[in-house]
Amino acid sequence: MIQFDDLTDSEWALIEGLFCNEVVPPERSGRRRVGPRAVVNAVLWALSTGHSWSRVPGWYPSRPTCRRRFEEWQADGTLAEIIRRLNAAGRNVSLR
Repeated sequence: MIQFDDLTDSEWALIEGLFCNEVVPPERSGRRRVGPRAVVNAVLWALSTGHSWSRVPGWYPSRPTCRRRFEEWQADGTLAEIIRRLNAAGRNVSLR
C-alpha cells in the first residue's frame, strides 16, 4: 500500500492563493461547498496512489465532488500549477 500524507500547513500556504478567486456557483439548495484544501488532499491521494475515484477514503469529501473539482482544475490549469508548486517545494506529485 502506498503511503499518503495530507498537505502540511506550509505546503497549503504555497497553493492556497490559487483558490482566492475561485468561481463559486450561485447559491443553490443543498450542501455548502467543500473547502478546497480537503478536495486538494483527496485529489493528491488519488494521484499518489493511482487508485480510482471509487476508492477515495471516506474521510475526504464526496467522490463526485472531488472528481468534479479535479476536472475543473485540470481544465483551467489550476491542477498543473498545484503540482508545479508542490514539486518545486520538494513534494513529488505527478499525474497518473
